[in-house]
Amino acid sequence: MRGKDQFNWQLVGGHAIASYMNDGGIDLAPDASLRAQTVQSLGWLAYYNHAWSDKWSSAFGLSQHRQTNAEGQLGTAFRRGSYGSINALYSFARNVTTGVEYVWGKHETKDGSSATDQRLQWSTRVAF
Repeated sequence: MRGKDQFNWQLVGGHAIASYMNDGGIDLAPDASLRAQTVQSLGWLAYYNHAWSDKWSSAFGLSQHRQTNAEGQLGTAFRRGSYGSINALYSFARNVTTGVEYVWGKHETKDGSSATDQRLQWSTRVAF
């Protein structure tokens, strides 16, 4: 199915934009004098969608949200969230799609601690 593949990417950065990100973070944080300051964020994503046939498709990619922590934030404050996924989807009809997806994520804090998580999920979408 040539011509149906897509490469999607995005890059965004700025102060007080964390509320527009899905990974976490905050817009305001205390500085060393405990006065509110805006927090700088940088976010990006890169995903590739491939159509194997009229019925089968896959997508895979990565995304990340990074914040520059303020001096007055606790060590447990969000610093970086990373996310990756890959799937295989089957379209029964124009409005019914089902498939399996592997998802990986990592959460990192100001003090350097981190945690990762992963899951395998099955989903079905019916569009009306």
